[in-house]
Amino acid sequence: MFKYTYTYLLNLRMPLVLISTLMLASACSDSPLGVEPVDLTVSTIFDEGYESSYTEGAEVTLTNVNTQQNFEEAINQNGQSSFEELPAGVYDLSVILTLDQNTVFELTGTFPDEEEVTFNGTISDLEINESTDDPIVELTAGRLGDLVIKQVYYAGSDIVDGALFRDQFIEIYNNSNEPIEIDGLYIMGAYGNSSNNDTEYVTESGQYDWSQSIGMPSDIDANQDYLYAKWLYQIPDDGTGRVLEPGESVVIAQTALNHKEPFTDGEGETVSVNDPSLTVDLSDADFEVYLGDDIDNPLSSDIDNPNIPNLRNIFIFGRDMILDPLGRDAYVIFKTDEDPSQFESYPNPQTREIRDGTTFYPQIPVDWVIDAVETQRSPSNQIPRKLQNSLDAGYTYVPGAQYSSNSIIRLSSNTVEGRTVLKDTNNSEEDFTFLERAEPKADAPDAPNSTGKVTVRNNNSDSVDFLEEYKSRWARSFR
Repeated sequence: MFKYTYTYLLNLRMPLVLISTLMLASACSDSPLGVEPVDLTVSTIFDEGYESSYTEGAEVTLTNVNTQQNFEEAINQNGQSSFEELPAGVYDLSVILTLDQNTVFELTGTFPDEEEVTFNGTISDLEINESTDDPIVELTAGRLGDLVIKQVYYAGSDIVDGALFRDQFIEIYNNSNEPIEIDGLYIMGAYGNSSNNDTEYVTESGQYDWSQSIGMPSDIDANQDYLYAKWLYQIPDDGTGRVLEPGESVVIAQTALNHKEPFTDGEGETVSVNDPSLTVDLSDADFEVYLGDDIDNPLSSDIDNPNIPNLRNIFIFGRDMILDPLGRDAYVIFKTDEDPSQFESYPNPQTREIRDGTTFYPQIPVDWVIDAVETQRSPSNQIPRKLQNSLDAGYTYVPGAQYSSNSIIRLSSNTVEGRTVLKDTNNSEEDFTFLERAEPKADAPDAPNSTGKVTVRNNNSDSVDFLEEYKSRWARSFR
């Protein structure tokens, strides 16, 4: 943040009336005392894939990171929007533009498959003061897939009265009007820098500079054209021919148990919760992750439900499919015909020497990705983004924080012949809201929920410190 000098207020020779005038002026402004409001012009351009300067009508939103106050303006025919007397501070800047098929065809000569194409652009943690240069935002067309991530329950439930994080799940939805075969679908957590520390091995955005990773080819764009897996699982491609019907979803559980009821864990102990309303019933999940056949020390809560198919373990983080309760992950689904044994993999760019036990992270081409969602702890506590704008131009979060029973859930856009179509603008800030109580296969809300209703319980971050001790590793059955 900025440092301001107020020594003039301490000058005892200053007339009292002048001090009073300064205090009154400050009370009438949202800017810090002694800091003048700022005029800012935002310009927008299309990425290099669109040979057009047409961005008129795009909506620009500036959100103050600390106060969450929004300022909105539309882009004019010159590709600009002007903001006057903005309070100085740190802002998230987002731009969204939706064009119909005919307009896209007129501008690009390409007729898209989708009825509408949404373009997004973002700049995070933009410091706005009198010396700030007017920003230029590049608009990128979102990758719209028929399968979308509908709900992610990463926060877990109360550490005393709930199920901690053993009740986590991910829900995937068929947002199209055609059945989709899901055999072979990959579910991935994106790996990246979770610190805001500036080192020589990160880019300007603060994310790892993978071009510096040992063994990385010099003729590829390692940062923009690829993602890197923190963990990776796959729906078995075993010829079963599993089909997801339009408007239906599948739930992937960390452990497919009814977490509201007592169960016997892997050590023979009876485990129960004090308040069943805080957690979920995952006994009817469509898939689960079980690591007992691949590692020597799975969590005692990693119980294999014989009635629920297991995902194929490929690249493991921790002792179960553990989603970061703090919200520092990004979630990806993709498909490819390439065998994962052939995936290229590289060490963390900060690794300067290859040793026994060095982790090599699978490299996943962006072109394979069907859908992706970025999460953060909160607007005022962000880490470097892991996803490119082409995958997710924004982020989402749960307002109740870790162990709150909150989940993120995609909004409903409309209904077509009885089938709910979920919102998919390729910007999680626009597409997602939250449930105060996670619920597998819950109806998608029509409008964002109010954060004023959230109850924050025993959100003790100390209980997730152990995650920092875990390293990713290839599954024993895989390599």
